[in-house]
Amino acid sequence: MIEFFRDTLSGVYYYIYVVINLIFIFALIGYIGEKKEKGLSKTEIDKDAQQNIVNNE
Repeated sequence: MIEFFRDTLSGVYYYIYVVINLIFIFALIGYIGEKKEKGLSKTEIDKDAQQNIVNNE
């Protein structure tokens, strides 16, 4: 595996590889976050909103 990075990914190709992987990681985190947010019931979201309003006052 080290030979792959050393011999294939050098210069511009390395930076392209890194950018593509970062985009994939952020997309995966966003997908998991949206899935988890949809899993919360409406009452839990309302409780969090009310608690934030009380904390801000």
